[in-house]
Formats: sequence, C-alpha cells, structure tokens
Amino acid sequence: MFRWGTLVALLPTLMLAEMLAWGYVLLRGADHVRSKARSYVWIIKNRCQIAEARRQTQALRRVKDRQLLHQLSHRLTFAETTNRHVAAVLEAVVQLLLWIWGQICRAVVAW
Repeated sequence: MFRWGTLVALLPTLMLAEMLAWGYVLLRGADHVRSKARSYVWIIKNRCQIAEARRQTQALRRVKDRQLLHQLSHRLTFAETTNRHVAAVLEAVVQLLLWIWGQICRAVVAW
C-alpha cells in the first residue's frame, strides 16, 4: 500500500489502467459492464473495511514507497484481449506511457 502522496503521483497511471479496463469490458458486452459496475458498488459499500485494512497494512509496512516504485513494471500485455496487431500497437503505446510516468514518479517520490 502506498502513501497518499504516492497514490496521487500514480493517479495518471491508475486512470489509464481504469480506462483500459472499461474499454475491455465495453467490448465484451453488457454482462461484463454490469460486473464492472458491481465492483464499484462493492468498493463503495465496503469502503470502511477497505480503509481499515489499509491502515493496518500501512502500520506494518517497513518498505518506503520509493523502494516499491522501483519494483513496479511498465510492461502490460494485451495478447489475450485482442488480435496480435492491435495488441502490438496497444502494448507499444501503453508501455511507453507507463515507462515515462514511472520515471517521473521515481524521480518525484522521495518517501
């Protein structure tokens, strides 16, 4: 679990991942859209338990966010989601964006 400042720094990456997830579920149909929407409802209903679990995890953690950021990968594969040509283009674009933003986050996050 990251500190709030790190989560803010990672927000563009998290938003990109969420947009990609929504793109995937929209292509897969109404059942997938409903499942994704239900996941949001679950998070909202369980936000207090999620916050408590986050507090407990943060209290135990001994590794700095900076160290965790260096463990993250910018690699994201799309081979199982679409045809290989579209997947190759998506991977090239998304991985470049993730790599660039990852470098920025690693440079900015000092805690």
